[in-house]
Amino acid sequence: MTTRLQTLAASLDAPLFVTDLTNIRYLTGLDSSNAAVLVLPGGDATLYTDFRYIDVARQCAGVTVVLTRRSILQELAGSLPAGTQVEADALPYAQWEVLTSGGAKLVATRGIVEGLRAIKDAEEIEQLRRAAKVGDRVL
Repeated sequence: MTTRLQTLAASLDAPLFVTDLTNIRYLTGLDSSNAAVLVLPGGDATLYTDFRYIDVARQCAGVTVVLTRRSILQELAGSLPAGTQVEADALPYAQWEVLTSGGAKLVATRGIVEGLRAIKDAEEIEQLRRAAKVGDRVL
């Protein structure tokens, strides 16, 4: 499991279903237009994606990768653990309805992953420095 996923899992008191693609890329490294991650408190993370991204997803460290249909939410609607947290800012109501149609009991949350993203690690700080240098040279 990556350090980011470990930090997130350690901070959770209920499963978190991540659907924001920026947060998925931050947590797993997968840059996809169709993915979701289920992170369990203090434990495992499962990355769901369709056939277009499955080979790249399998290269992501620290996650169990599951191949789904393109309609990930419909496929997972009946299998999310009770009390699963979802990113309310990233999950449109229509998708909430899809997930709850399978009986899922969801809890709306905000800013869990974004709070982790706000604190930069050494690698991110170095990337920011390099980007600033490039910007300075351009100007």
